[in-house]
Amino acid sequence: MVALACCIGQGPHQSGQPFKFTVSESCDRIKEEFSFLQAQYHRFVVYFSFRSHLESCTALAFCRLHGRVKKSWGKLIGARCPEVAPENSCEVMHAI
Repeated sequence: MVALACCIGQGPHQSGQPFKFTVSESCDRIKEEFSFLQAQYHRFVVYFSFRSHLESCTALAFCRLHGRVKKSWGKLIGARCPEVAPENSCEVMHAI
């Protein structure tokens, strides 16, 4: 409540003194606080939706890269170790 008194220009609250706000001042302050909280909420929603989108793009890129690496390893193992069956190239890759 001290911050509320400071924000509307009445100075910090002195102990023993009651707050003296008019109904209009109180309603205006509540509206300001509500608008501020709505703006903060909107910022969080935008931030987390962007973050979520970025994470999903990163995961997708990682999966694509992993697929390419897996194919490259499969080709390399197939070329260097022809005795290894293609379906077993993943096991060889993990062992390496």
